[in-house]
Amino acid sequence: IRHSDNYNSNLDYAMEIILVSKLKGINSKKLSPNDKSNDIIIILLFENEIISIDDDVFDPNNKNEFIKNYSDLFYTRNRFVPNEYLVKRYQDVLSNTGQTFIEEFIYHLVKENQKLSDYIVNWLAYFFQNLKKTKTALVFLGDEEVTKNIFWEIIIKEIFSKQYCIAINDEECDTALVSSIAKDKLFFHIDDINNADTKFDDITLASIVKDLLVKPSVTTDENKEVKIQGQILITAKNPAPYLKKVLSKCSVIEVNDIDTIMEKLGIEDEAELEEEIHNDLDKFTDKIANYIVRENVERRIDTDIREVLKGNKSSNINKDEIEQNIDSLIKAIKDKDIKYFEKVKGIKDKKFNDVYEHLKYAFDKECFIGQDLYLYYNAINGQTFKDNRDLLKLLKEKDDMFKQEVDTLEIMTKDGKEEVLFRGYSTSVKIDTKKLYKIRDYKLAKDIKIPDGATITSTQSNLKKYAFSSQKEKEECIKRTKEYSK
Repeated sequence: IRHSDNYNSNLDYAMEIILVSKLKGINSKKLSPNDKSNDIIIILLFENEIISIDDDVFDPNNKNEFIKNYSDLFYTRNRFVPNEYLVKRYQDVLSNTGQTFIEEFIYHLVKENQKLSDYIVNWLAYFFQNLKKTKTALVFLGDEEVTKNIFWEIIIKEIFSKQYCIAINDEECDTALVSSIAKDKLFFHIDDINNADTKFDDITLASIVKDLLVKPSVTTDENKEVKIQGQILITAKNPAPYLKKVLSKCSVIEVNDIDTIMEKLGIEDEAELEEEIHNDLDKFTDKIANYIVRENVERRIDTDIREVLKGNKSSNINKDEIEQNIDSLIKAIKDKDIKYFEKVKGIKDKKFNDVYEHLKYAFDKECFIGQDLYLYYNAINGQTFKDNRDLLKLLKEKDDMFKQEVDTLEIMTKDGKEEVLFRGYSTSVKIDTKKLYKIRDYKLAKDIKIPDGATITSTQSNLKKYAFSSQKEKEECIKRTKEYSK
């Protein structure tokens, strides 16, 4: 290590690191003589103190990041790291005997029903102290502005750590496998499912909720056990279809609207409400850390609204709303109503092209862009189609405009002449080429007839969509085209 001082500009230090398995013989380990070295820094590393990790677990009841049993040679890493609130479970904290702001908020949330308010606090306190699920889901019916945006986002996720909380929807879950959803999670949240092509339909959700509530663990495809430790919070408008198998384990509570709650609390707006809750999290967690939990925490609380939910048989996916959205999209395209597409501004496609600018270009040519349909729909309605396929299927059921032919169709006649039967058009060669669909005067594929003896020479995904003189000619054309492609 080069070092300079006022007396010697070439003063060097040497560093030696010694790996020690036994104390005996340390003094005999010396650095080789070096004429330029005036000092030696020796660092001793004791092998039995070097943390060696051969496994990892998610253990919320152990505060240590590295765990070692006396019988084990190596350490196990704990994936659970408590935040500033959860760490109180391992500390002696003084509880405030007075009512906290969050308790008051919960009291007004449940329409000033003290029994329901006490139930929720008890439910939360038991889980906070034990991080063990009660096998009872908490179901809020009413204003999602308060149940989802306040109770879930600002209270639950802050107390139990965002990384250990998951919303069961297409945005946060890559798969509907319970093992993937449950891994390393303390809280599960379900709100409205608005995606027409969701993987969380009524049947799938019913199975997931049942497993999360009832089963202690599930097994992955690799035969690894995943413990299910989390609580379930549901804030959807209509959870009945997927709760029918576990409604006996659900506490269903009707909530107040956010304006009434703020009025009762003397709060001016949501910003002030969120600030008051955030400032109270420390006191509230002190309270539930010391809360004397009542027995029978696994029992649901019965309410009148639970009986109403029990009789609701309609789907949790609002299909009427989706259908209305699709009708509006079709009308806006036919009217070339660019104002309808204001929310598309700023949206980029997979190749980072400006979708809104492409749409304006298409409208000027009395067209729209087929590849971007799902991007329009998602931006305008706040819903999610992963790609065009499922949305286009619904659009085709509504209007022939979406069944039109857009692919250039080139053939070779039986005389060997090349012809273009249909010319498809794209946006521009200067930008990412996208196919233009005509808004009017379009042609359907079924109306384009392939001459007898012809071979398709252009790239086609589905030859059967065109018209042929006979079934035999269709089959022979497909055969000729396949041979030509080779």
